Amino acid sequence: MNPKIHIIRISRRVGERKRLVILDETRRRNFHIANPGKEAEKPRAPEEPTTEPPTQGEADAEIEQSKDAKQADEETTETQDLDETESEDKDS
Repeated sequence: MNPKIHIIRISRRVGERKRLVILDETRRRNFHIANPGKEAEKPRAPEEPTTEPPTQGEADAEIEQSKDAKQADEETTETQDLDETESEDKDS
């Protein structure tokens, strides 16, 4: 068989495992494949874990936590500002 003249057509009854072996060998020999199948069209990517969007209750809880954290940060900043002001007053 000559890759410049012949083309390879894989039977539809060939399973995925054997199809992949045939595809590898025909590509190695530089033959054109008439029906490579879905697997040959796009390479297999590792499956990415899917994450579900949070429910309304979970989203509300996250918002409350972020608000609480922000308030705690603001209180800490105010306390630090007061401490700095008091120490400046004592130095004067």
